[in-house]
Amino acid sequence: KAEQTGLWHIAPDGTEIERVAPPKEPQYDFERIKREVTELETYDAAWNIWFAEQGITPLRVGYERLSSNPAATLLGICEVLDVRAPDAEDISPGVAKLADATSLDWMRRYRLDAAA
Repeated sequence: KAEQTGLWHIAPDGTEIERVAPPKEPQYDFERIKREVTELETYDAAWNIWFAEQGITPLRVGYERLSSNPAATLLGICEVLDVRAPDAEDISPGVAKLADATSLDWMRRYRLDAAA
């Protein structure tokens, strides 16, 4: 969606931080989303192969987990790394989540279209 709207980052107060193109209404495009999903799945597969070859079990931190509770996620990462955690209560993201009703609708539509 950001590639279409030009808006990549907003501050927690809604102020635009990074816009790379004039505002434009996003349009659902199954084929375009499918290409992006395929590319990301290819990257994931390559990383999984590399981790396996190195004998590494990666710590997986998903976007939803990180965005919903960054302080707890940071504490968990520090615990796994066995390093002293900072005062995580003071941690607040410098950007806000851009996902909205359009994003949720596109996810729903993509899953339906991909299953067809």
